Amino acid sequence: LGYLAWNMATWAMASRGPVPEAMKEWTREQGQGVPVVWVLRRFVKWIQDQLAGSHDRPKEGALDLSRPSVDSLWQYLGEKELRADEKDAIPLLKAAAEMGWVAFFLDGIDEVPDETLAKYVRDCAMELRVKYPKSRVVGTCRKVPYRDEDRGEARRWPDVQPVTLQPFDEPRIHAFITAWFVAQRVDEMPPEQQEAKTAKLKGAIFDPHRSDL
Repeated sequence: LGYLAWNMATWAMASRGPVPEAMKEWTREQGQGVPVVWVLRRFVKWIQDQLAGSHDRPKEGALDLSRPSVDSLWQYLGEKELRADEKDAIPLLKAAAEMGWVAFFLDGIDEVPDETLAKYVRDCAMELRVKYPKSRVVGTCRKVPYRDEDRGEARRWPDVQPVTLQPFDEPRIHAFITAWFVAQRVDEMPPEQQEAKTAKLKGAIFDPHRSDL
């Protein structure tokens, strides 16, 4: 997702410039939009911190899980993801979203830890769709599969069709594990240790006795 967002941002900043190589098969309509990304595990941690603080120091405008609000998403960006000199961009992003020039990404739906928070995140996403109907709202996750039968009610996004970009099949699992441990070599993992860990993890994942884990 980070790579996709980077390419979309590059294209957006280039205006009518050349299409990034990674997006050469996209139409301008498909790739259009300044990406705004919320990593949900960090957003949820911020919510939990806000709730803990409001118990100690009740204040006007405190976060209320029964009242989902787009404002909490923007507030989180301003407090946790943007530098002080970047916060002036939020009004510009809101204006761009009203014109359909933003693509919102909520990443890691499956990483939201409980149903109450999942419902709040879902309802915030739906509020985004209502408030900015011309801009796209995309929820992403790595869990495979992420289907209705695998989700509680709070994790179902109404009127949203799930799409599997790339099934996490056996060849991709092998490639992912190998690439992961190759990357660790940069951090001084000896090659023999990398090879041993790669083989051990593959053996555990493809062990038929552990297929239900």
